[in-house]
Amino acid sequence: MRKEEKIPFAVVVAEPGSEVSFYELSEFSRIRLAGYKVPRQIILVDALPRMHGWKLLRRTLRERYGKDARGR
Repeated sequence: MRKEEKIPFAVVVAEPGSEVSFYELSEFSRIRLAGYKVPRQIILVDALPRMHGWKLLRRTLRERYGKDARGR
């Protein structure tokens, strides 16, 4: 049985009023990260899911967007 493949993806919240493109974020990642860490998919959202306004709910992010990143 194969282990589930982990494909890196990024969920990004842009500052209000700013224009961010996939190309800019991709280039930023390629310059600063190792090749295996560069996200293959970048998802722009309005806000990240947080508990009580501060703790990031990573499990919720994986459940909500992880399937899209793996292509399933």
